[in-house]
Amino acid sequence: TNLVSCVYVKKSSGVIIEGFTLRDGELFYNAQDLGATGGGGFYEANTALDVYLVDCDILHCCARVGAGMNGGTAVRCRFEDNYGMSGAVGRVGVLVNCLITRNWCGSSYGILGGVALYNCTMFGNDAKYAFQTASGNAATNCVIALSSLMTGDLDDEFQTASDPVCDSVLASTASKGYVQFMAPGFDDFRLRSDSDAIGAGRAAHLSTLSLPVGIDAFKDFTGATIVPDAEGRINAGAIQATATAAGGALVFKGGIYEVAGVTNSVMTYVSPVAYPTQYCVRAVLDEGQHLFRIHRYDLASGAASTNLPAMVPFRDGSMWMMPPPDPSVGVLNVMQTADTVKYVDPNPNVGSDEGTGAADSPYATIQKAMDAADRIPSSIFAQANTRTMCRTLRLAADSACTRRTTTITFVSCPRTVQRRRSFAASPIQTLPTA
Repeated sequence: TNLVSCVYVKKSSGVIIEGFTLRDGELFYNAQDLGATGGGGFYEANTALDVYLVDCDILHCCARVGAGMNGGTAVRCRFEDNYGMSGAVGRVGVLVNCLITRNWCGSSYGILGGVALYNCTMFGNDAKYAFQTASGNAATNCVIALSSLMTGDLDDEFQTASDPVCDSVLASTASKGYVQFMAPGFDDFRLRSDSDAIGAGRAAHLSTLSLPVGIDAFKDFTGATIVPDAEGRINAGAIQATATAAGGALVFKGGIYEVAGVTNSVMTYVSPVAYPTQYCVRAVLDEGQHLFRIHRYDLASGAASTNLPAMVPFRDGSMWMMPPPDPSVGVLNVMQTADTVKYVDPNPNVGSDEGTGAADSPYATIQKAMDAADRIPSSIFAQANTRTMCRTLRLAADSACTRRTTTITFVSCPRTVQRRRSFAASPIQTLPTA
């Protein structure tokens, strides 16, 4: 069938799998397949909890349910880019000090089902719910932010309201919304010093876990020792370390962005550790798509409010953005692509207003391109020697709105991925000199 779990365990109590990367396991539903119930990355045949994954990365696995793991206990593991019809990360199990990011599943289902979390961080997972209806769901000492990227909204974290949530931070009700971490866009999940998760957890919950000798529940995702304060409080989430943001967050939504050379998922954000900090930003688009502009909004507690001036890219496709100086505010950036694209080249041997305006048949004048742009929004790509100052451009209008265009050129960007277990300062960049 060419379907396989990365690791399959049966009747093997006490097995410890440590320090591996499990990726590209694929086990979708088929009545003839052994793993019809799931487990693309890790499959425990009896859904027992006394088989352990420690310091493992479970990446890009697929299954009908429980794509990342089906059964077992994961400690200090990362689950990323896994897909399942439901339970994209796990179906039945326990996760301790784990980082759960950018997994996705069916639009009516959840990332987890029948899974108990302790000191875990969930961010940027694409699903209707963080937890789907199933017995065994629980979140203790956790931070759960952005359970849905399909809309970018803070959907309900739990499908069943009665599922236990203890000493955890849910972005939909937290005072800081989903801006709890320093810079998920750079894989920096240290807590911001103003995060609701600071001191939100309790060490006593970790003490209740029964783990084999050598597996320490008091080591966070990075391996740092979890030290409770005098009242027994610890930070919620997989990473205990904190950092102070020197400015507000830049939030990116509505598409894939490259920020300071790192390609991000369809919604993320960065916070600066020094001010001023400037980030080079590019839109990463599919072939044939073109950026129209970036809409910008003031951001307060995870919700957009007042509109800010939109941004259009430089000739090389880049935009330079600076976060607001106040750490308590942010800026939401929303990508908008062009419905109509026209090309202009004034060279009489190349461009002609009798052409089609396509890349291989450009117009000779911007006015012709604007007249021909019959859909909103529209982008016009003009050669550098095209002149528009000598005449007034006519902007057509209809009953719905005034036609808008922008003149840009766009350069595609390569995709890069960055994963880290230790976190340094976010990149500080300066504007290019003239």
